[in-house]
Amino acid sequence: MAPALLQLVSNSNAEKHGIKIYADGVLKGKHHLYAIVDGPNEESVRKYFAPLGMLGSLDVAPASRCEEVVAQGHC
Repeated sequence: MAPALLQLVSNSNAEKHGIKIYADGVLKGKHHLYAIVDGPNEESVRKYFAPLGMLGSLDVAPASRCEEVVAQGHC
């Protein structure tokens, strides 16, 4: 499974699906992968990372950069 995971979080592979991976990390001693990505829409991101959902749960949450939130006056 490890080689498949590395392929999934590979920017060159993700970009073929319109996904840009900015960062990823796994919590030490846990099997939780966190990734900061950008894609055309939430559904595209869900589809791309769907193989991870076969291993457990998959959560996708829209987010904004801090600068955008501050500029919009939400902080």
